[in-house]
Amino acid sequence: MLFMNFTRFQAFVFCFVVLGCSFELLLVFRGDAVATVLSSLFTRHNVKGVVALLTPIVVGLVTVYIAWQQHLLSRTQAKLSQDQRDIAHNKQRVELFEKIYELYDDLSHGFEMLLGLTDYIPSSKDIVSFNENINKNYSLDCKISGDNIKADMYYFISKYDEMKSKIKTFENNIHTINGKCRFIFDANTAKSIKKLCYYLSDLIWYLSEVKSSMSLDKSVFSDSVLNSIRRCEDCRFHAIECQLSVESLFDLYLNISDITKQSSVS
Repeated sequence: MLFMNFTRFQAFVFCFVVLGCSFELLLVFRGDAVATVLSSLFTRHNVKGVVALLTPIVVGLVTVYIAWQQHLLSRTQAKLSQDQRDIAHNKQRVELFEKIYELYDDLSHGFEMLLGLTDYIPSSKDIVSFNENINKNYSLDCKISGDNIKADMYYFISKYDEMKSKIKTFENNIHTINGKCRFIFDANTAKSIKKLCYYLSDLIWYLSEVKSSMSLDKSVFSDSVLNSIRRCEDCRFHAIECQLSVESLFDLYLNISDITKQSSVS
């Protein structure tokens, strides 16, 4: 770019010198009609005046030209600096992609596992409805409803025992995720992820409480089991709500389609 700028300047000076030489040649060959006209306008008597008049104009034009080229150069340098900052930022995003995806994958699988386990727990509304109906009028439908609730609860206990080791592993991973997220994400994102981790930790606790209360009372319809199920349902609701907001935050970090498009174009 700088070489091209000097080439243009040299061409400008060269044209100016050529015009001056042409004028001198016209003065030598006075027999020509054009030379006669020019010599009458620019005689040797007022050459110094013409030179004095043109000198500041030429110097001004050259100064403006140099200033303009410096402006173009500075604008190019600013664009280059911005491109370098964008490249460094995109490189950092690519390097963090695998770490962020690993955290996202651990949270998603653990969340789906706990959410699936809560689906086996009988609804607190079903238990309340059964208790109300059985106090009013015991019927075959009521007996079938009670048997279904018991079957769901026993199935939940069996699934809980089956997944106990996985739940324990995920509980340990939650603490690891809490420690990593504050070094990878911004403050607001890290706060949202920590909030989700707290809900998931509470959900693990309430699932264990439901299972323990059922094992102690030997009845699905006791108040202690009903209260533990309600706490579990409330925690599940808040965890789902928090998961939706965290999902959108992860999308901002994991969406690198703009980088891959730039790479394919280049």
